[in-house]
Amino acid sequence: MIRRPPRSTHCISSAASDVYKRQKPHCNNCVFVASFKYYGTHRINNFNMKKEQKTQTVKKFPEPPIDKSPLMEEVDAFIKALHSSPESEGTAKAEKSLSELAKTANDLLTRLHKSKRSLNTIIYEMMGSSRGIKMLKELNEEQLSNFIDLILSVVTHGKLKDDQVVCLRLLSNLIYDNCRTRGHVEKMFFPIVDKCKLISEEPKTSRQAFNCLGNLLCLFPEVLKPKAEIVLSVAVAGLHKVSAYSKPEIPSHTKQIQSVVRCLSYSLSYPRSLPADALEELFAKLYRFLFLGTPYANFKITSSKSGAHTLAAAPSSSSSGSEISDTDETESSFDKYGKVRVQSLICIQQMCRLNSKFMFEKWHLLLSRYAFNAQNSFVNKWELDEESVRKLCVSTEPHILALMHLSKDPKVKSAAAATVGAVIEYSPMKTWQGSLISKDPKKKLSHLTLSEILGNVIINLHYILPYYLESEEDSMVRAQVLKSISLLLAVTQYQKIPEGLIEHTLSKVVWKQLKDDAMLGYAINCFTSVANQKTAYAEFEKGFLNHEADKSIIRFVLELGLENVVGRSMDCLTLLSKVCKNYSQSLQSYWPMLWNYINLVLKDEVEQKTLGSIGFIEEYIKHHNELIYMNQSSPFSIELFESKELVHLVQTWVQHFLSLKPISQLQTALIDLLGAMSEVQWQRLDGAVVGIAVSFVMSLEGTGTPQAVALKAIGNMVTYKMFNGNSEFVNKVVNKIIGNRSDGTMMVGMKNSWALANLCYCLEDLPKLGKFSELAECALGYAQSPKEKICSNGIRALGYVLKKGDLKSKVFKASLNSVLRVVVSHLAVKSPKISWNSCVAIGNVLSNDSLPKDSLLYMPETFNALLNVIANKPNIKTKMHAIQALRVYKSKEEYGASFGNLVTALIDLYENIGKMQLEDVAEYKYRDKFEATIIDSLCYMLSLRDTTEAEADLMSEGVLNSHAGELLAVVVSYLQKVLKIEAGETKEESKLNVKDSESILTSIKGVMGKVSEWIKRSTKAHVSFAVAEQVQELATASIEQYPHLQTLAVAKVKPQFIQSFQ
Repeated sequence: MIRRPPRSTHCISSAASDVYKRQKPHCNNCVFVASFKYYGTHRINNFNMKKEQKTQTVKKFPEPPIDKSPLMEEVDAFIKALHSSPESEGTAKAEKSLSELAKTANDLLTRLHKSKRSLNTIIYEMMGSSRGIKMLKELNEEQLSNFIDLILSVVTHGKLKDDQVVCLRLLSNLIYDNCRTRGHVEKMFFPIVDKCKLISEEPKTSRQAFNCLGNLLCLFPEVLKPKAEIVLSVAVAGLHKVSAYSKPEIPSHTKQIQSVVRCLSYSLSYPRSLPADALEELFAKLYRFLFLGTPYANFKITSSKSGAHTLAAAPSSSSSGSEISDTDETESSFDKYGKVRVQSLICIQQMCRLNSKFMFEKWHLLLSRYAFNAQNSFVNKWELDEESVRKLCVSTEPHILALMHLSKDPKVKSAAAATVGAVIEYSPMKTWQGSLISKDPKKKLSHLTLSEILGNVIINLHYILPYYLESEEDSMVRAQVLKSISLLLAVTQYQKIPEGLIEHTLSKVVWKQLKDDAMLGYAINCFTSVANQKTAYAEFEKGFLNHEADKSIIRFVLELGLENVVGRSMDCLTLLSKVCKNYSQSLQSYWPMLWNYINLVLKDEVEQKTLGSIGFIEEYIKHHNELIYMNQSSPFSIELFESKELVHLVQTWVQHFLSLKPISQLQTALIDLLGAMSEVQWQRLDGAVVGIAVSFVMSLEGTGTPQAVALKAIGNMVTYKMFNGNSEFVNKVVNKIIGNRSDGTMMVGMKNSWALANLCYCLEDLPKLGKFSELAECALGYAQSPKEKICSNGIRALGYVLKKGDLKSKVFKASLNSVLRVVVSHLAVKSPKISWNSCVAIGNVLSNDSLPKDSLLYMPETFNALLNVIANKPNIKTKMHAIQALRVYKSKEEYGASFGNLVTALIDLYENIGKMQLEDVAEYKYRDKFEATIIDSLCYMLSLRDTTEAEADLMSEGVLNSHAGELLAVVVSYLQKVLKIEAGETKEESKLNVKDSESILTSIKGVMGKVSEWIKRSTKAHVSFAVAEQVQELATASIEQYPHLQTLAVAKVKPQFIQSFQ
């Protein structure tokens, strides 16, 4: 019997040799490490002990026998070859040497795997030497395929766990360094995913698998897009598992957590919609990872019954359980979790992008609760002192911006600032800025409304972000903070905030950054963000655009550009384009400098600078033509297209750029510019240049943005007489529109349908076109599209086709009602744009004399649909077009039984205009026209027949009996507004008002005369004496006397019905 030595003895006796032999096959990672001549520090790390302990332990054991097999000698020779430098022998020899080395490596790995020997050393040496790295990067397709097949074989069927780990690490490097791995993604995906699922069983293997998956998602996202669901489910499952680690387990699994969260951030980059509860759960786990290693690690995100999210009270060091508490960690150890924090912040950014309402009621997680509490004295101040700002920034609560002062890692700070920017950019902040800020100092945070909380957030961010910007030294962090400031400036509704905030941010903070070359571009973008919106119009124009202002940003960028100091031309041109769009009058005094700057930029012949210059000129043309269309003068002292130099420049661009192939951004931008030009501006170009432009636009093939831009230009050109009077041009347009109707691209469909509608509108002889029936089919097809803009364009085109065609001809006779039903059915859709285009189309069809009286438009179905629009549609423009469509009917018989209902609906509509909730601020500009449309339509409908002929019908409907008083009140109210009675106008001004409204006043006078005659003659009239007298006064007076009538002098007439008079 052989006795074993005592366990305390480290010596191996001869009697225990059989025991030693039995242990030998299982000691690959410890005993036989000494058998390899070349090994790195990773060997020592595998022991999980200090180097001194390792040295002492090794010395106590006798060296094991060295494996002198031929295979291991070949491994030694291969490792020596890795560390040699044959590159000095010549390029050809070096490439041949690397190819041979790769072949040898694959052969040795295969033989080692088959002989069940460890692959660790040879793989680590390949990844650790410069020549080995170069070899892996330059593997050809065959060599790479062999390597991947071998690695997947080891990962899938290998029995040594360390071999699986190291092979996955090698695979991760191959994916990242060798672009040829794209072709092998499919066969790598599922073996990697299988290993990702083994987090609990094989943490090291799982970590490397997540690294591989993360690299695949980073480099080949489009290849894995069909597998997005699988990737996300694996990443989410991994997050749930790693978030369950307890405090003692966290430090040893930090890298694994980092790999899982990194993979999750890439998987969230795919456009998709996640359930709200899933997002909430992910957010809670990720938010916890942000504060690992800090005193704030024990907080919990809880939801109240109302859905509001709050943080638990400050943690205590006695907390236990699965909650992580690192209150004993020193400040220097904080950033050992820096990579986990960065990846968690990136995940939160992606979640904001996926769901714009994700941060709903989570604003306090951005900032300290101190920033929202209305009881604090600084909340109602617009100028915060330094101490208040410091309290906002240096808080004792776990919020995202706290990472800016807790962390010393620039990457963490930069990611935190980027997360704030993502919340600003993707959350619908504009729609939530209601009351903005609480003025009640007694309100606590729990009693503040969402808009009040958001108001405090917005205002405080104008102070907090600049505080971090000025206190930060790292340029990467400062750049990211400036980006977030730029996003904040872009979304803030400054018209709801007292003046001074934007001046504070731009003048005291951003302007200083213009002096720093590294921050210059970001600072200019901040001014561009403000110039792109009009909510701070007066303050921004006075302080930063005025020629006499000390801090004129226009003068700054022009002087900077003329000195040719920095290459920031694109940023400067973008700013100037936005200023030209919204503040064009501010450029007038800068025009000579501006023109010199553009010429200087174009001399560089850099594509991006030329693009910026084309964009600026296009913006000017659009704005100038819009002012001319609105009968206003241009703000520029020089008419741009009267400048021979600029005309020559545009002609040069056309001759040079439109001859280039393939299609480039320059050509697309130039076509956009040509499409914005007016007919007068086209006429200033040479005929040959016009021919080149037309030929290019018509011959452009393909799909996507270039084709859409070309169709947009055609849609504008076809409205000009110089083009639509040319039959050859028109035929080319018809062929191009018909040729693109089958294009499924959204942009092409929108522009093609728009060009079709413009063509049908402009051509009076539309039915004479040889392909008229094909155009009609194209319009009908677009009218049935599920896309809003395509559908509205198609309905508009269909309306013009039906207006100009012979509706009794064979083309329409069989299917007229089915075509009309397409138009009428769209009155009920939710989209205002489709609804009002349907109303316009119905009005156009009704104006066609060939429309049969038994068609759908004369049936109650159509009247009821239009009345429903007037009564229930919220959009004022849709209501107005519905009224205009009903006004097109030519006789009272055509209205039928709907006549009384229509008059009643119009009276009620006018009386309730003040109570209407307009969906968009832009609707207010239609309000005056809307009121005039109602009055004009009432006058038209009540004057369709004379009183004697219409009396029986009117009485049967009870229109005047029921609504004579209301009708008079509506008329009086409208006249008071049009004639400005309550404004106390002088006689001369009153005359001008009468002259401006002469047409509708005459119409009102005629209607009042007929109503007065009806009251006098009818024995069944039931109206009050006051109404009768006032109607009589309006009927008998001349329109010149209207401003001085007693009837119109009263504030408002609210008659009461009394018994009839004989």
